[in-house]
Amino acid sequence: MKTKLLLLAALVIGFTFSIQSCNDDDNHGINNSAVENAFAAKYPSINRVDWEIKGNYYVADFWLNGLECEAWFTWDGDWQLTETDITFDQLPAAVKTAFGQSEFASWRIDDVDMLERKDMEVAYVVEVEQGNQEYDLYYAADGTLIKAVLDTDNDSGSYLPTSLPESISTYISTNYPSAKIIEVEREYGGAYEVDVIDGAAHKKLRFTSAGEWIYTKTEDILQVNVPQNVLTALQNSEYGSYAIDDIDYYETPTESYFLFELELGSAEIDVKVTLDGVVTEIM
Repeated sequence: MKTKLLLLAALVIGFTFSIQSCNDDDNHGINNSAVENAFAAKYPSINRVDWEIKGNYYVADFWLNGLECEAWFTWDGDWQLTETDITFDQLPAAVKTAFGQSEFASWRIDDVDMLERKDMEVAYVVEVEQGNQEYDLYYAADGTLIKAVLDTDNDSGSYLPTSLPESISTYISTNYPSAKIIEVEREYGGAYEVDVIDGAAHKKLRFTSAGEWIYTKTEDILQVNVPQNVLTALQNSEYGSYAIDDIDYYETPTESYFLFELELGSAEIDVKVTLDGVVTEIM
């Protein structure tokens, strides 16, 4: 009887070890050498990684420098995205300052991620919530708030980069050679909106679904950087008594102009002033 029990125990131990070995293979390896080689080339110091398939992507979960990471690769081994969970204190100082001065400063911080994406600059996402509202705040490293969007999908797949048509990439590299792409959105109807950091300026470039340039918007222009003739035209207009709340600069295929957000008491209006001083209220 004792011999039978010992034999049974040995079989159970061997079977358990076999299952664990299979599970280790499933969790830590994939049957795709292109993806495995791409991961090893990008993260040569990582020895342990858990793989899973999400849609059309292989996703690697691993730890790097004490931080939890998730890297996304296409089936042919093309790296697309790495999301790294970080703390608020690990954000660049400029981002922390910008957040502290924003309307969301008093909201509860739920999560902070660093995003590294193919052909794009590093971005940071601060997830905040207050009551039933949740927002994802996208920041550039210099503290520029790229966008604030309702948090409806916490899956990292929502961070995947949007590929640009060659015509758009060529337009940006030709007309803004020093610009760094920070965000790309494909909007309803197929239009593209591309956020770039060009020197110290944050610009939004809009293109049709066919890749034709529509306009470039430079945000948060300082009043001291507005041409004097434009300011004089505004001051001499019927809107001269309004306070300037915000200034953006637009370049289009047909004209360039400054868009002023103006306030007078509870009244708020938008006024367009072209480079030659023509003032028009935007209805």
